[in-house]
Amino acid sequence: MSKKNRVEEIFSGQMICLDQFDDTKRSNGHIQIFEKKFMSNMNGWKAENEIHTENEVFNSRFSVFAHDEHNAYYILTPQRMEKIMYFADVMNGQVSFVFRDEKLFVAVRRDSMFDASIDEPVSKQTKNIIEDAEFIQMAKEIFIAS
Repeated sequence: MSKKNRVEEIFSGQMICLDQFDDTKRSNGHIQIFEKKFMSNMNGWKAENEIHTENEVFNSRFSVFAHDEHNAYYILTPQRMEKIMYFADVMNGQVSFVFRDEKLFVAVRRDSMFDASIDEPVSKQTKNIIEDAEFIQMAKEIFIAS
């Protein structure tokens, strides 16, 4: 297989896109936030500038990359960083985030309803679907500004 047609998996899990993560802000360029334990697969996929916030707890847990440092500080308010840490705590999986324009992309590395198996009982598959719906609802409740 030629390099041009090569398939390379860099993530396995769920990803959702939330429109209008904030009524008043828009990210000019993209900001990537990776849990540090999630970073090993992201080499070559990161923006060029690593950003350090004033929140040491956040910095110890997450790596932030952006093309524009000023934009990263504009988007990553103390309240938003707290929400990111809270979401990571309750999701029980490796998480990453990308802010771009008015969108927030949230990824969680965990099994998904889209990984259904014929060999799993319907009750287990139903439980997975309910957990996935809860993931989407929780992301919306935590991240969409009210």
